[in-house]
Amino acid sequence: MPKTIAKPVLTWLEKNNARYEAVGHRQVFTAQDKAATLKIDPKQVAKSVVLNLGPRNHFIVSVPANKNVDLKKIKEFLNKARKKNKEKPITKINFTKELWLKKNLKKSEPGAILPLGSFYKLEHLLDNSLLKQKFLIINGGCTWQSLKMTPAQLIKLEKDFFRKTNLATAKPKPKKVSSERK
Repeated sequence: MPKTIAKPVLTWLEKNNARYEAVGHRQVFTAQDKAATLKIDPKQVAKSVVLNLGPRNHFIVSVPANKNVDLKKIKEFLNKARKKNKEKPITKINFTKELWLKKNLKKSEPGAILPLGSFYKLEHLLDNSLLKQKFLIINGGCTWQSLKMTPAQLIKLEKDFFRKTNLATAKPKPKKVSSERK
């Protein structure tokens, strides 16, 4: 597995005059682990997934590491826009299968999806709370290195490919395990 961000991604960032910092870290597979490894607030780490509405309609969603993607909220958000445009409502949203990710997002390892819809020509839905942070840590497409940039820089890069809204829900608190036996 590559231990650095793919050259085409770095070239694309340079071509788009992106201001970013490549941040190396131990190999991580979750945004929560990345926040712990880098010793930063999970609110500053973007967790990104690819969802689909059908075989040819995929999009990226990014939420803070300390929250979960809320499919119900996303569906409501998208259906509101569809209703406005007199389009048929969405009935089902799914997480995209790993095979599609490997085939179509070639510069991203599974679990380290580069959350730049403009790079992949995919719409990017961004949770509002990410835009309130001083800086963000986003996946760089590999599990060993990430990108640090400001929310303003991310918006500049995404231009016409992103929409912001409330997409996340708080993670449920872990249930306490009783040490008593019945």
